[in-house]
Amino acid sequence: MFLLTLENNGDILLDTGECQGSRFRVVFKSWRQHLCWSVAVNDEAFESQTIAPGINLAACIEESQLSIDWWNALSQPFKANVLLFHEQSAYVLQLASRSRYVFELVETRPILLALLMCHSDDSATLINAAAKPQRKIGAMFGLPPTKNLLKFLNKYTCERFNKHALLNLLNFLRQPKHCQVLQHETTYTDATIVVALEHPWLISSPLWRRIQLSKKVKRKSFLNQIADCLMLAETLGINLPQRIIRNLSGLTDLQQLHDRWVIRVNAGTIADIPHAEYANQFCHFPYPNSNGIEAIKSQGELSEEGILLSHCIRSYLNLIMAGQYWAYRLILPDERATIGFKRDEKGAIILDQIRGYKNALVSQQASDYVSQWLKVCKIQ
Repeated sequence: MFLLTLENNGDILLDTGECQGSRFRVVFKSWRQHLCWSVAVNDEAFESQTIAPGINLAACIEESQLSIDWWNALSQPFKANVLLFHEQSAYVLQLASRSRYVFELVETRPILLALLMCHSDDSATLINAAAKPQRKIGAMFGLPPTKNLLKFLNKYTCERFNKHALLNLLNFLRQPKHCQVLQHETTYTDATIVVALEHPWLISSPLWRRIQLSKKVKRKSFLNQIADCLMLAETLGINLPQRIIRNLSGLTDLQQLHDRWVIRVNAGTIADIPHAEYANQFCHFPYPNSNGIEAIKSQGELSEEGILLSHCIRSYLNLIMAGQYWAYRLILPDERATIGFKRDEKGAIILDQIRGYKNALVSQQASDYVSQWLKVCKIQ
């Protein structure tokens, strides 16, 4: 953690100590002097800076518990909200010291300033934009200039602002039908936005209510579980699986439903697999086979893999046939697993998962083996 001290003249001195082979000392002037800063590297003289220092100054002040007059005079909502800007907090504090409009925006609706900062880091541009009525700030991003928009923005919560998540939010807000999905939510987060975009039918459901209350649920694993259940339901010919899933009471029930459907999909033995499935060949594999790693080349082989490892790979058939997914067997002396590849949003082929028996995580040795294989493939 940085060392923070209060100088006799009221300046704040931040000392990084040893940092990437050098020592940096940053002096912040008072609030009245618009928190301008100077930086000294090692024993060199202090030089005035215009580029934001990328330091979470607000957090440093909070944790140091120094009695800084201008900081103590700031309102609690402002101090709490400026922390959302994380490493941009020093810059936001400087902007707020220069403009009461920026100060009011941080204090009342910091999300608008965060959206502005996604599109510009020029201080004059940001200060001028902050001086506009808040509804008109939203209109700058193609959002409807209404009170409902501001009420909707008030529901957004996060631990810190993230540019990628904010741009995702912006795209979401530009579609009125999306906002209607969340109209009954008292608060929403970045995870809510992702779920609302991929599975709007989940929002406000009993399952989603339980998931929101749990801090242990990882968004990615939850969404993967939902996607797997939907593919399993399609494979089994189950009508309206969304209705079944949305009324589950929690993650345990979702896992149990997944496991029941996996058993049904993999019912029977390898001898029961129709010969026609082996005739249904896959093609265009992204990586060549290697010792212990083999492409799964037909529907019959895919069915074998699901039966042998008791997981849901058979439900990926439609994705594989559409050229959106590829599966490989991993056969090591003491470990067996399935490797899956998918296309990302840009169309690039990426590793999706490596799973063992009943979707168990593989050993570090197996993970390293696959990583080395991929490294060799990409070099070749």
